[in-house]
Amino acid sequence: MAPTLLLGVPLAYALARIRMRGSGATVLALLVAQLPPAIVLAAPLFILERRAGLADTYPGLILADTTLTLPFTVIVLRPVLRSVPPELEEAAQIDGCGLPGVLLRVVLPLMVPGVVAAAGPSFLIAWGEFLFGLTLTQGPDVQPVTVLLNSFVGQHGTSWGALMATATLVSIPVVCDFALFQRFIVGGLTAGSVRV
Repeated sequence: MAPTLLLGVPLAYALARIRMRGSGATVLALLVAQLPPAIVLAAPLFILERRAGLADTYPGLILADTTLTLPFTVIVLRPVLRSVPPELEEAAQIDGCGLPGVLLRVVLPLMVPGVVAAAGPSFLIAWGEFLFGLTLTQGPDVQPVTVLLNSFVGQHGTSWGALMATATLVSIPVVCDFALFQRFIVGGLTAGSVRV
């Protein structure tokens, strides 16, 4: 989730504020990137990560999850950024603040609900990712907990007690995440909907 936000916030800011050739095509490409199912990306990612030496490693899994969640995050954050008045950024630039400073000191504090609204589903997608965990990893040391849940289902039966106990433990971070940030998520999802 952290790499997704570290890449998604500046990319969304660039697409929302900086006038450059091809920004519309980039937004369209991000929308189209969400269309194919994850199974379509699994084989190319496996080949690329195997060649780069990232297969069966934590950085490889983080890269795969970032590939999956980054387009969604940018598409959610772009309208939130467009709802921030550009006059605030211009005033900060007149006061001597550079573009990175404007983003970090002026824009980012105003878009906290939008960032949390984008981080919640991104966390949920990455936490529940099963396909990349099964495809890109081989040893139980690196495999995510969703693959562990699958190991309780065997050819001759299902270990229901262990499966339900583990599933309950796996769901605790998700429930806590949404319970803590519920007001930010509701505010963030509606932040970019009305333009003043």
